[in-house]
Amino acid sequence: MLVRLVFEDWRKIGTADSVYQTEGGVRLSAGLLHSGTTFDASLKLVNHPAQEREIAEAFEDGFYPVFRVIPKE
Repeated sequence: MLVRLVFEDWRKIGTADSVYQTEGGVRLSAGLLHSGTTFDASLKLVNHPAQEREIAEAFEDGFYPVFRVIPKE
């Protein structure tokens, strides 16, 4: 299924709290994913290697992104 992913927030793994007001959150907010950033996906990122790398690096630092999934028009 093709969808549009809309980036919401960065969260600390193991919590539901936003990390935007933390050192890690400031660093992440300077990256490619900002609130409202959208891209096409098919239950995985499609043709977005830079975002895939950024998410993988965030995972290594203990952070995870939060997305809304909306239908692709």
